Amino acid sequence: MAAAVVLNAVFDRLGFHADARELIFDEGYNTFRSIGELEDSDIDHMVSKLSKLYPPNPTVAANQDPNRNRRFPTRAVSNLKAMAFWIREQQRIGGNVQPQDFTDAVIDTVKTRIREDTLLVKSLQGQDIPKPQPLKSWDDWPKYKNLFLTYVRQIRSVALCPLSYVVRPDPVVTNLERNFIYPSNEERLIRCTLHQGSWFRQDNARLWNELKTTVIDGPAWAFTQQYDREGRGRQAWMALVQQAEGDASMNLRKQRAYAAVANARYVGERPRFGFSDYISVHQRAYNELLELGEPVSESKKVTDFMAGIQDSKMETSKAIVIGSPAMHGDFDATQTFLQHFVETSNAQKRSTRNVSAADTVPKKKENNRRQNSGKKKDKKQSGGSEKIHSGNYTQADWRALTPDEQEQVRELRKQDKANKKRKVSAVMTRPLADELPPVAPAVSLPPALPPIVRA
Repeated sequence: MAAAVVLNAVFDRLGFHADARELIFDEGYNTFRSIGELEDSDIDHMVSKLSKLYPPNPTVAANQDPNRNRRFPTRAVSNLKAMAFWIREQQRIGGNVQPQDFTDAVIDTVKTRIREDTLLVKSLQGQDIPKPQPLKSWDDWPKYKNLFLTYVRQIRSVALCPLSYVVRPDPVVTNLERNFIYPSNEERLIRCTLHQGSWFRQDNARLWNELKTTVIDGPAWAFTQQYDREGRGRQAWMALVQQAEGDASMNLRKQRAYAAVANARYVGERPRFGFSDYISVHQRAYNELLELGEPVSESKKVTDFMAGIQDSKMETSKAIVIGSPAMHGDFDATQTFLQHFVETSNAQKRSTRNVSAADTVPKKKENNRRQNSGKKKDKKQSGGSEKIHSGNYTQADWRALTPDEQEQVRELRKQDKANKKRKVSAVMTRPLADELPPVAPAVSLPPALPPIVRA
């Protein structure tokens, strides 16, 4: 009896007259949970049917028409849809489903959620959501995990929330978490939707279908294949997390992050490694350590960052950072200040090169102009045409020549060939004497002495 009184009061708040309320109860929807079975289309069909069965009678006075209160105002119908939506949502998150909890404030809140949800669904329609690349190596796990979670967050689930609720770390939901004020309704549903019921079974299978295509050809398949037959996506995902984020894997990732910082060096701008790349190495390492639960202090970040800068041109800027307590305790402020210094220096170098190049360009253009002018003059003096030469032509240029011009080209090529033969022949027939060194002139000997006569 008390439950019926409370339910009647709820229908009064929705905006139905007692006569219209009784018609809905007669359709079998006389309990709060049974109303939760009604989808929007079911309510529209029921209202349409009852309106036709009990139409107003225009032939009698309004106060004598038995059907005058058997009406279904638009606002009342909208409120009934909101209540059915709220009941189903409460069931999916394990919340209380009591008539007295559906107050006027709740009605307004639920309607706002429905409008936001409708807009979100429309915004996702027709979008091509890119799936992350397959996991080929455990070294790619951090990036793969981030992209996969982003991907499933954009997929609408049977539970009318992002599919990522299936892979949240903690499956248990408490009343404290249900009553917590979240940044958005999406966040609330991701955290509070239960891992049970028909919606979860369907979403769990959907998650496995999405996950399977990204792990079947890599090392992760050995740890997830056992969940293939039953399509247990959550269990497969948690197995991957356990394998990739166990103690051994976590320690290895920490070691790699620290090694990246220790080995990073900046010795000046290089084509493949500039100061921005040096900053990225440090930032990625610190982000990785933060994700692994081992954050680095700001002063330690700045000290390691400064130690790796070995460009002598930055000694002055490094001294400024060391002498500034504000920057020495703020990694973002330090890297921003030094990045500005490097960019300013690079801009000045480019400006100097551009001025130097501008001074030499006119001279080169003038020399080229003179050379080209001489070539054109020689061609005109020889009676030739600028487009007639003995070199190679593209098909388009050759077809553009007249038959007489093509014949001139053939003659020029014959002449060039004959000239080359004459040069080779002259080299081959050159006298051998030309190749030999000159012979030294003969040396004149003094005349012979007369014989010596002894007495």
